Amino acid sequence: MDSEFKPRPDQIEDLAKCIANPRWMLLNDPGTGKTPTAALYTWWNWTRNRGVTVWLQPLAIIKKNRDEILRFTGFKPDDVRIVSGPPKQRKAAYAKKPKVLLMSADTFGREWKLIDGVTLVIGDEWQLMFSTNDSQRTTALYQAMKHIPRLLPMTGTLIRGRLSSAFPAIHLIEPRYYGNYRQFLNFHTITDFYGEIIDWINTEKITEILRRHSCRRSFASVHGEANLVIQTEYVQMATKQAEAYKEFHDKGVLELEKYILDGTLPGVGLIRARQILSCPELFDLGEAGRDANLEIHLREHIDTGEPLMIISASVPEQKRVLARCRALGLTAELMNGDTSQKRRGDLDEAFRGGAFQVMIASEAVAIIGFNWGHLNHIVGLTLDYFDDNLIQGLFRAIRGKRETPLRGTLLSYEETVEDMVLAILERKMKLANRVDPTKPVYKLHQRRVREELIPLGTV
Repeated sequence: MDSEFKPRPDQIEDLAKCIANPRWMLLNDPGTGKTPTAALYTWWNWTRNRGVTVWLQPLAIIKKNRDEILRFTGFKPDDVRIVSGPPKQRKAAYAKKPKVLLMSADTFGREWKLIDGVTLVIGDEWQLMFSTNDSQRTTALYQAMKHIPRLLPMTGTLIRGRLSSAFPAIHLIEPRYYGNYRQFLNFHTITDFYGEIIDWINTEKITEILRRHSCRRSFASVHGEANLVIQTEYVQMATKQAEAYKEFHDKGVLELEKYILDGTLPGVGLIRARQILSCPELFDLGEAGRDANLEIHLREHIDTGEPLMIISASVPEQKRVLARCRALGLTAELMNGDTSQKRRGDLDEAFRGGAFQVMIASEAVAIIGFNWGHLNHIVGLTLDYFDDNLIQGLFRAIRGKRETPLRGTLLSYEETVEDMVLAILERKMKLANRVDPTKPVYKLHQRRVREELIPLGTV
């Protein structure tokens, strides 16, 4: 245990609420210190209840969570085990009867019956594992929690672009509020003639449920207002890129509207439109127009020597930007879904230690638990469709009170589907704000982009 660690009064208060309420949610903003509270809760569960705690989280942060549990509690290394490897190895870990087990949600869903003495399940980055009611992992958790008394979902973004993302947590905390998922949808949605969701309603009920069953501390209440400035820089397409984009523009816009409306996978027109914008080299269209604007920022960091993170949801774009950084003489590395768990940990440590200057990452990877407070600038290129991914990615660099503002620069092609994506992300922030007014709404797009035609949808 770190002898210098002393929990803040608000963390002690949150811990008391977790202990007093067997099923409780920790919904504090990123960077407010949820992990120490959960670690102390884990220590209480063993020292007072002699109960085993299972931590569920994305694999990218499993080692970090183990290190922090050991740091903030009196557990010994053998008490806290990561469950991994082939079935024989996992079963051996269960047989050693550790006091804390860390594993993926999928592993727990398959093997929870093999683990003896579990009295508490903690779900870190809950929204990435249990935001869909009928997924296999959520169904398995429903079954497991019939036999386990204590549960603690942890997330700063329970509302993930749609009210239904909150249902699994609410149902596990107190199922009598809705009874089942169909009743939840009947109460909270407006549908069209074909049964498609076109809007979310009655947000005040969810607001009240969360007030009764969760701790919720905004970043501002703990550290003061987040020192974050987001700017959207509109860029021009290159000539060949613009000519090719015209062919897919209208089809892509229509498919984007339908995609956000019905939650289906994006159609071919939308995929092609976004590929032409993010990686025109795949179609022999030459350079991407925004590379010239990106290079301005890269040269700024060459001059200042300050670290930089660049986020993109496009793998070809990630690789192209990596090559461009290195060609300019910058030390740079790439972290995405193809990066192994061990490699992610090594890159995280190296980046924090200053071994390289530029981290290029996918949003889905960058949002998960990293502490990169040494950053003063993050550049966003191709973004995905989740507002929480963008905000969580930016908050990797806001881990407490900042003296220097964090700059978030979004490089977007004007009057394209990318501009519509920014409008959709902003619209989703407004939905989260309707449930919880402490949730900030950042201005992302600078023009009206047919916003009246963009439904809230089910994405």
